[in-house]
Amino acid sequence: MKFTFLGRELTIRFVKGTYRNNGNLYVGIQSFYEDEGWGNFCDITVNTREKCPENCGFLNANLSNEVYRLIRPYIKETGRAMDNGFTKYPEVCFDKSFLDSATKLV
Repeated sequence: MKFTFLGRELTIRFVKGTYRNNGNLYVGIQSFYEDEGWGNFCDITVNTREKCPENCGFLNANLSNEVYRLIRPYIKETGRAMDNGFTKYPEVCFDKSFLDSATKLV
């Protein structure tokens, strides 16, 4: 998929996995770099000590506006948030078809 970020067109893909310590959902974006292949672009979710329901995770509070607009159609806020004392991370559930289309990390 093509994505324009800071005026530069990138080829990106959504990726999914789980956090090892609690099994919570991980969702991120990878970008394709001509000389290196696929590499991390950003983490959409963050790992917390709180357990999330299936297909849900805590949204990275540091996402750019461009990335947030890109994922907005695929998320629904649950009304719950994790507060680490500095930042609140809203819990969101991802559309199942979105997750089914994301590349699974091994």
